Amino acid sequence: MKILSEFRKKSSIDMTYCDGAILALKDYSVMGKDYYTLEEIEKIVSNNLDKDIFVSLNRNFFNADISYLKDILLRLENIKVKGILFYDLAILQLKKELNLKIPLVWNQTHMVNNYKTCDYYFSRGVEYALLGKEITLDEVVEIIKKSSIKCMVEVVGCASVAFSKRKLLTNYYTDLGKEVKNELNILERVSNDNYIVKEENSGTGFYKEKITNGTGIIKDLYNAGCEYIIMRDDLEKEEDFYELLKDTKQYILEKCSLDSYVSKYKKLGDYTNFFFNKTIYKVKKNG
Repeated sequence: MKILSEFRKKSSIDMTYCDGAILALKDYSVMGKDYYTLEEIEKIVSNNLDKDIFVSLNRNFFNADISYLKDILLRLENIKVKGILFYDLAILQLKKELNLKIPLVWNQTHMVNNYKTCDYYFSRGVEYALLGKEITLDEVVEIIKKSSIKCMVEVVGCASVAFSKRKLLTNYYTDLGKEVKNELNILERVSNDNYIVKEENSGTGFYKEKITNGTGIIKDLYNAGCEYIIMRDDLEKEEDFYELLKDTKQYILEKCSLDSYVSKYKKLGDYTNFFFNKTIYKVKKNG
């Protein structure tokens, strides 16, 4: 099992204690920690030939984007990145049309939630799947064990919840006649949970304010045969994130037998998102 990181910003990239990184391509991805040009990605790959560098192209594309998208895919193939995270099925189609060898990662957020659909995408030539954040640990393990696709699981970070192509904060502040800000904290009144809303060029993203602490399930993921775990640099201090990477790497190398690791990282909090909390849908009766 390998560790992939999403770093807070370009200047803080240090892959000493991880096996690779996910880099969001500027103008072709959404909800990235930071955004990278093709030239920056090429430089990072050439300076880290022993690391697995994945590139995120996880936004919706339109007809006008296709010609540019073809060029992007061809350049990423030449750069020899480890794989591409995709949302729009145009990526899958273009890979076939261009006869590309670059591996793809199915990254359609809430839809990546069962092994049969994962196997369908595997049969269409998709090698990896980034599993949804709304399923339980038991469901994650079932997918890993029963699907032929290689799985990625996000274990630490502020979970992304939703994305809208609309400039929601611009609309909100403009309607109130206030200065526009690109970030806002809100309280969701039904669940009483806090969320972070961030507006960027392509739209508006929603994130859980609490950091998901999945350090306690890494051993289960390792035993199930998970290919990659993902850690996002959402900790308060960057030095704490690098310490986490270092300790996690040692934990995995020791075959996840260090009880002190799990005890130490209880300090990240007890929020485990949906890993131990099933989603139950109920029909609401009228009246």
